[in-house]
Amino acid sequence: MNKFGKKLAATFVVLAALFAGSTNAAELITNGGFEDGMNGWSCTGADLCTSTNQWYPVHSGSFNMLGFDNLGYATLSQSISTTIGSSYDFSFFSAATQLAGNVLGYSFSDYAHAVFVPTTTSWLQTTDSFIANAGITNIQFYFATDPGTGTWRIDDVSVQDGVMTPVPEPETYAMLLVGLALLGFTTRRRGNDFA
Repeated sequence: MNKFGKKLAATFVVLAALFAGSTNAAELITNGGFEDGMNGWSCTGADLCTSTNQWYPVHSGSFNMLGFDNLGYATLSQSISTTIGSSYDFSFFSAATQLAGNVLGYSFSDYAHAVFVPTTTSWLQTTDSFIANAGITNIQFYFATDPGTGTWRIDDVSVQDGVMTPVPEPETYAMLLVGLALLGFTTRRRGNDFA
């Protein structure tokens, strides 16, 4: 292979690497669907905090978190590694068994900064984002329930790093193919010139 052919091959390898990126952002939450019990999660102050597939339909998969606390707020939390100054996308699904007396909030730091979600008896998706101000971010849910019958369900908790690898549009692929075809034609022509 001549010098021009080697340069062409190197250029093709670099372009292929650039265009082979994935569109998936990294998932940072462990066991966000509670399919592996309460693995990865800490729950404090609750009268009940468990992974279950009983009594109510789950949002997806086979399990969800079911909890209640009739004496105040219980805290469900998980600490994740974050990069200071980076943006993260956050989402989860929640549902209460009844409207009266049930309250659910979430925070990326502490109760004083909690955001409270509407109380619904059908699954509701909540989405948010945050910029990390520490190397460890504590994702926290705070829930309180009405004594006797109130419970909260949480499912499909997700935190993604928000960094998406760009995916070329079809026009970009077309230009890349035309460019490679021209390079191939030029290489072939040069090969004929040296023959």
